[in-house]
Amino acid sequence: MTEQLAQSILSQLESIRWILLILAVLCCAMTVIVVIDYFGRVFGTGCSTYSTRRFYRKATKLLAAEKYSALISLAQSRIEKKAHEPLPYRFLGVAQLKLGETAKAQSTFEKLLDVEPGWKESIQPYIDKCKSR
Repeated sequence: MTEQLAQSILSQLESIRWILLILAVLCCAMTVIVVIDYFGRVFGTGCSTYSTRRFYRKATKLLAAEKYSALISLAQSRIEKKAHEPLPYRFLGVAQLKLGETAKAQSTFEKLLDVEPGWKESIQPYIDKCKSR
């Protein structure tokens, strides 16, 4: 009887050991994520989406204020740093279109679709507008 009890306790201790190991790994992973996010916020780089949100806020304000030249500069700067992101191409194309630069805008929207083909449905109306002018 005591041998069965000892085996049961050992089995439960082994289960607890694995649970603690998994928790330790999860804590380490969360620590890494927090550190990466922190450095992304401080330096505007890394895996953080903070810099993307900051870019979106600035770009939206410039678009609303009809400051298209400033928006073009902001978007081009962002594209130089993060050419894989589709959002700067969208803002750049819209600003170019608002300034009447339809050929440039069409080219920008087509580059956006090269970067992110999934945006075709939302970007196609802009391309059509460029072609109709």
